[in-house]
Amino acid sequence: MEQPRQTPPDLPTSLDFGFPRFPTFVLAMAIIDLVLCLLRGLFGVIAAVRLAMSPDSVAHLPNYLAYPEMITAAAIGGVGTVANLLLILKKPAGIPLGWVNLALTIVSIAVILAELPLQLAIQPEGPQRIGLATGFIFTNGVRVILVIACGIALVMARRWFQTREAMLQ
Repeated sequence: MEQPRQTPPDLPTSLDFGFPRFPTFVLAMAIIDLVLCLLRGLFGVIAAVRLAMSPDSVAHLPNYLAYPEMITAAAIGGVGTVANLLLILKKPAGIPLGWVNLALTIVSIAVILAELPLQLAIQPEGPQRIGLATGFIFTNGVRVILVIACGIALVMARRWFQTREAMLQ
């Protein structure tokens, strides 16, 4: 005669001994943003090297636009990488750095917005100009959506850290 199957005991909802689980959305956004920040930083370094090797490559852009774009790219790469790693490791220091990263991203979007008329001016009429404008709208639309999602993730992470701190007291 077979014994009836027994259900296993309830497993804890967290490995943190009763603390609420770290929000999956926060972890997912931190991983996604980590990859994007690493790429952004890499592209910033490539742009700086290209500018150093051939200053004429961005002759159509004034320095007040070319340099801020490279600086924000490098800063996003550095600050964003550290912020996201800290959040993945569940360290509260990642939150203020995350907000700095979001601010840098917003500045970067604003710089690109200021660049757009200059970029469009050097494009011939027709498909190239339409392609540039379409690419700009799509790319920066996605960046705005990611900024909003990262902001939501930072608020969720802050609440998680506050809840955890309250439980420790």
